[in-house]
Amino acid sequence: MASPHGAGIVALMAQKYPSLTAAQAEIILESSAVALAPGCRMILTPSGTPQEVCWGADATGAGLATADAALAATP
Repeated sequence: MASPHGAGIVALMAQKYPSLTAAQAEIILESSAVALAPGCRMILTPSGTPQEVCWGADATGAGLATADAALAATP
């Protein structure tokens, strides 16, 4: 589901700034993302069994993209 969310955010950015290039969109998305620290979380597997899932510093890329932050950073 990350792809449709990212595409939707970029569509809003392009609506605000019609001459937006792909490179500009990428820079804005990365610079306005909320950083996510490495960590662990308990989840329930489909069978209902709890399982710990952990991720490192490189697992979340630039972080969590949010439309409001990306639009605020769009000229």
